[in-house]
Amino acid sequence: MVRLGIMDNLGSIEELARAMCKNVYEYTNGQSNEWKTIGGGASMRRAMIYAVARGWLLVDSRIFRGRVRLTDEGRREVRKALS
Repeated sequence: MVRLGIMDNLGSIEELARAMCKNVYEYTNGQSNEWKTIGGGASMRRAMIYAVARGWLLVDSRIFRGRVRLTDEGRREVRKALS
């Protein structure tokens, strides 16, 4: 039963990470090297970390406060979801 809760939590973090990537994609018109600042609480930070771990986002190392950009893989993932 506990494992199911963990998987549900990971699923919602993945969904939030994908939504975050889609938001960045739309904000930047899918352009590479365009940055967007992402705000939010602990859930958003977990989703951002998840997206970085999956190779979808890069975080500006000078400013961790949520300044991110999509990687090529992140843009591909968003395009797959949009098609």
